[in-house]
Amino acid sequence: MKLLQDVKTRWWSTYTKIQGILDLREALEHVFQEEFCYRESQNTPTQLEKLKLTDSDFESLHNVAYVLRPLQQAKRPWKVGSMLTSACYH
Repeated sequence: MKLLQDVKTRWWSTYTKIQGILDLREALEHVFQEEFCYRESQNTPTQLEKLKLTDSDFESLHNVAYVLRPLQQAKRPWKVGSMLTSACYH
């Protein structure tokens, strides 16, 4: 699985990206635990550690995903319809 990029013109890509981060939470937390081992000084976090998401960050992402999920699901019929329409023109 890989994280998808956010596309400004496609609002649903934000949901997809956030959901990907939530799905990979355990793996991301493992990466940060491993990074701790590579510190040059115990009191100085690495550049990567400075980007670590907190429990509060994950809770916020979960809340945003909860709001966007119905919108993501509602767009599916439009996407299928547009694929069928474009298939007819090829």
